[in-house]
Amino acid sequence: MADKRDKAYEVRPLSWVFYMIILPIVFTIVLLIVILQFILGFNVTGTFNTWLDQFPVVRHTLGLPAKMPPVSEQVLSLKTQLKLTVTNDRLHLKTLEVSVHHLQQQLATSKTTASVLKNELHSVQRQLIVAKQVSKNAKSEATVLMNMSPTQASQILVLLPFPEQVLTLQAMDAPDQASVMAQLPVKVAAKLLQSGA
Repeated sequence: MADKRDKAYEVRPLSWVFYMIILPIVFTIVLLIVILQFILGFNVTGTFNTWLDQFPVVRHTLGLPAKMPPVSEQVLSLKTQLKLTVTNDRLHLKTLEVSVHHLQQQLATSKTTASVLKNELHSVQRQLIVAKQVSKNAKSEATVLMNMSPTQASQILVLLPFPEQVLTLQAMDAPDQASVMAQLPVKVAAKLLQSGA
């Protein structure tokens, strides 16, 4: 029975180290901090923070927040960021102004081109109106000439300007056209055939 009691009260090496070495050291450190801080008036926490500032790895390991830089450094950093932002904004604004100027030039060019094309369209429309009128006149002349004898029609046709001769012949039916062409002088008939009448 005595052996059992001795085993129950047997001190383990780890327990002995904790109770005989580590616990008294921790107690002594805490007692020293309290005496230095509150009785002797030393700034132990400030000194500890200063020491931690020299070793950021220890501060990070203990889970303490990183030390804030002085206000003057923060203000300087903010001024630098503000200058950089303003510079970037100015560059962006300048780029936008160049783009707007370029687009305004393109718009002015497009307006000029549109004006030129509009004038060309009006000119073509006028030419079309004139061509329709000439074609209408040529059809009425052709109708008059087809009601005449081929000899009379060829004599009148020779007196017309050459472009009207071509249009009038084109407005005639093929048989009437052939009979009138047969009555025309050879050189005039050849010239009319070359022009596509």
